[in-house]
Amino acid sequence: MTSRERLLLAMNREVPDRLPATVHSWMVYFLNRYMQGVDQYEAYEITGLDMVIYEAVYEGGIEGGMFWTDGDMMQTDSWRVVKEKDGHGRSTITIVTPEKTLRMAVEINEQTAWIVEYLVKDKEDVRIVDKYMPYPKMDVEAMNGISDRIGNRGILRTHVFGYGQPGCWQDACCLFGTTNMIYATYDDPAWVHEFLRVLQGKKLDWIYGLDGVRIDIMELGGGDASDTVISPALFEEFVLPYDRGLIEALHDVGLRAVYHTCGGMMDILSGIRATGADGSETLTPRGMGGNVDLRRVKKTLGGGMFLQGGFDQLHGFVNCDVETTKRMVKKCFEEAGEGGGYIVCPSDHFFDAAVENVKAFAEAAKECTY
Repeated sequence: MTSRERLLLAMNREVPDRLPATVHSWMVYFLNRYMQGVDQYEAYEITGLDMVIYEAVYEGGIEGGMFWTDGDMMQTDSWRVVKEKDGHGRSTITIVTPEKTLRMAVEINEQTAWIVEYLVKDKEDVRIVDKYMPYPKMDVEAMNGISDRIGNRGILRTHVFGYGQPGCWQDACCLFGTTNMIYATYDDPAWVHEFLRVLQGKKLDWIYGLDGVRIDIMELGGGDASDTVISPALFEEFVLPYDRGLIEALHDVGLRAVYHTCGGMMDILSGIRATGADGSETLTPRGMGGNVDLRRVKKTLGGGMFLQGGFDQLHGFVNCDVETTKRMVKKCFEEAGEGGGYIVCPSDHFFDAAVENVKAFAEAAKECTY
């Protein structure tokens, strides 16, 4: 069975030949530091994992992301972007519109980036975002070329576009701040709904422009909607209605969706199921700061969603022997693998790992047969 066949069977909640094993995506830091700078294709070949290529290519060569990229950001005559770097990892982004100049700042190191000044500062800024913020179009031809390159070796994955995160609530948190958003749900819930409707509208337009693209799975969601950040009540009111609408749109254009909850999720399982997504990730265990009980998640979500994640990369990829790694994989299989529909995967990104442990992760999955 090819990796593509194996992964697609699991995503259809069917039984493959053995447990599929992959990673959320390869971090450039890890590839450079531990794998001599190979690309993501080579990393899969070297480690023996099932290939899931994470890629997003937009028309005009635009990278699109607001704070995690050094590449060109989308601009229009009414959304002019100026990015200034101080040489010490800090970038100030100034956006000039016909009505108002917006500004944000990010800091970056060799591993990741974080926001130190949010773009949306006043409630009226949402109107500016609504009126002028552009969304880049997916380069369908380029994405289909990537799909052709992957072939039977695996699948192609990307995310619903957002300047911060794929999900509506999560994107708003990146633009306004998580704490600020939580306070606003109590102080001015009508404005929060307005903000979320604006972002949802832009994302819906983007999704309905994906006609003809061969993407196997689309990521939606984000950690700001986990139950270790917000309450189930806030998820029900401010996350579920907007992300569910995006998933319906993805299904309209023939694409699958996996709902990404990096963090706690045990208190919002019913909400995650209600999104209508095809799959659920990252199944973050307590050792990684989550709260997941894999057996319970399998019982609650496994009948209608495929599951991906559950592996504790902090304790299974570093400072342990390969036998420990293998035992952890087999434990995940015992708890969530029954009946298929499960892909073992680290619970989100990782930066540091011993390559021999990553290879052992792949080897153990090959021993988990149906």
